[in-house]
Amino acid sequence: MIRGAGDPHRVARILADASVLGDEMTATKWGISRRTVKRYRALAKRDSDIGQLTRERQTEDIVSLSIMRVEYMRAALEAMRSKLDAATLYEVAGSMKIVGELHTVAEAMAEQDDDDALEPHSRSGEAEEVACGASKSSTAPH
Repeated sequence: MIRGAGDPHRVARILADASVLGDEMTATKWGISRRTVKRYRALAKRDSDIGQLTRERQTEDIVSLSIMRVEYMRAALEAMRSKLDAATLYEVAGSMKIVGELHTVAEAMAEQDDDDALEPHSRSGEAEEVACGASKSSTAPH
């Protein structure tokens, strides 16, 4: 165990965050250095229990985010129902379905290699886009 790593569940939570947020944002969130995140990642590769805990945390995060996404989309459609005509609402619902399917495919591709879960990811800004519910491409004029 790395000196100061402490609770393996905490290490797994940090690594799960790093797989989504990237090392820099995770380090800031947890008040640790990027070097510590890298040390934890190396530890998880050596310690199968921490590696397994990390994968479990990541799976929990995916499920939680998927539930939140569905709830948000339902609420958005309900709010739009009274403001849009049926044809436009149908188009919006179709677009939302496509976005959901693309997200599902991306999740499936990310899960193909469990070892990937322990690799660093460079997400420069992607996490902020996800948190805001929009991507750069969705703000481009059509």
